[in-house]
Amino acid sequence: MKQKKMSKAVPLPWSEPQYASSARSYARTYSAVRKGVGGQLIRIEVSLSPGLPYFDIAGMMANAASAVRSRIRAAIKNSGFDFPKRRITASFSPEVRGQDCRALDLPLTLCLLHADGQLALPMHCAALGEVALSGDLLPDRDWYNLISCLCEYAARSELGLIFTAASAELLQPRFNPYLFPVSSLADAAKFFTAGLSSAELKQEARRRLNLIKTARPRAQLSRPVISRIDAQSQALTALITAAAGRHHLIIKGGPGCGKSFLISLLPYLLPELTEPQLHLLHCIYAACNQPVPEQVLAGQPPLRQPHYRISPAALLGGGVSVLPGEVTLAQHGILFLDELSEFRPDILDLLRLPLSEGVVRLSRAQQKISFPADFLLVGASNPCPCGQLFEPDGSCRCSDREIARFERKLSAAIRDRVDLEVILHRIPARQLSETVQQQATVDLAGLQQQVLAARRLQQQRYRAYDHPEWLNSNVPATVIKQVFAVSEPALKLAQQFALSAHLSVRSFQKLLRIARTQADLRACQVVEKADIALAAQFKITESANGGT
Repeated sequence: MKQKKMSKAVPLPWSEPQYASSARSYARTYSAVRKGVGGQLIRIEVSLSPGLPYFDIAGMMANAASAVRSRIRAAIKNSGFDFPKRRITASFSPEVRGQDCRALDLPLTLCLLHADGQLALPMHCAALGEVALSGDLLPDRDWYNLISCLCEYAARSELGLIFTAASAELLQPRFNPYLFPVSSLADAAKFFTAGLSSAELKQEARRRLNLIKTARPRAQLSRPVISRIDAQSQALTALITAAAGRHHLIIKGGPGCGKSFLISLLPYLLPELTEPQLHLLHCIYAACNQPVPEQVLAGQPPLRQPHYRISPAALLGGGVSVLPGEVTLAQHGILFLDELSEFRPDILDLLRLPLSEGVVRLSRAQQKISFPADFLLVGASNPCPCGQLFEPDGSCRCSDREIARFERKLSAAIRDRVDLEVILHRIPARQLSETVQQQATVDLAGLQQQVLAARRLQQQRYRAYDHPEWLNSNVPATVIKQVFAVSEPALKLAQQFALSAHLSVRSFQKLLRIARTQADLRACQVVEKADIALAAQFKITESANGGT
């Protein structure tokens, strides 16, 4: 049965007075396409004019426009509407060249039907959805960033949003109330042509949302129970220091000494994700067409572990659709490079900008895209080709030349940006039984609270300098003297260690940064000699040229 044509638009609380469709064969709405890890607002217009039937789409690549025309032509006919037999001109502004255009099916179809008088579409509205040939709207869980973009714009401009009902669970509670979920084109026609008043429309929209949207409770984190092993106490201290001051870390040790296991504990020591951080991670994973890991949904920072043969595009981002890479997927979390010495030096050099500025900048197809890349870098590596260099039994048989060649595999650019380097030995045979006993365990929850307390001290200290986001690891070198509060005896001890170890200026600053974090972990305002002594136990990483 054909839908009846509407000659008068239904007044909505967020609409302007409408001209009759017969007097003005024009419609306008808004939608969004992905840009970076967010969304870009798109203005969609349709105009009908007398002439031979022709459907022209401006602002979209020819192949994508052909697919859109075929889909919406079939969807309109299969939903009981008449496809307009006039000259159709559709326009997208700005252009959507090279992007995924599936989300633009619904707004373009609604505009077309409104311009032809078959549907009453409010002037101030936005829409998002992929239309099947049957006229149903297809669910897509990868549009979190697009829905967020439209909802945030709608909240500022009193814009109504029409979207796929299956996407209701992606909505955030803070979004505006003018949200209208529909399951098909026919459903949209019923929704906007029922003659409902403004209050009734608002009530019906809320009723639909309540029926299809189920609040997903935040999952609870379950922390592992591990035994306290004296042989790994220094490595655990390094993990706590790295988590508290955001110090990049490298752990060296032979095979089977527990490097990967200890690093897997680091997410349980970092502060849990805040709602804005979790929202950003939702957008990032949606842009990559990947589901958000359950641990991240529970509030745990992400832990990404790329293979050492990773390509530059997979690490930083890129490809035909310019998707984010591993450094962006590790946002607010950890980028774990296992077998660090096996990574190509040119791949490691690509991390210089993300580590320095917390962002990735790409230029593709006449557009510049930026991805967030604020992460904690943690590496694990063997100390030599056989991995037994630091074992006390003298089992290493590598020559000095082989060890030096192996050491040079680690990029100087990475060494300059890593604060901590710790050596991990194999667990002695007499202590192996302790790994399966529950008598003395590590309180991960207590250690996390210690890290949180140190983070709060840093936030309070650097708020006075209008930079509460600073951490000890990224405080500018020019203000270290003013903000670190190092006592005179501690400074003298640091200078003595720098002379004996032949530290460069950069390495000396790393020593002070680590000591400042140790003082924060002890809840002390002043760095004392004990903090310098503890920081000196960690091998301060330095590039081969001793760069300053």
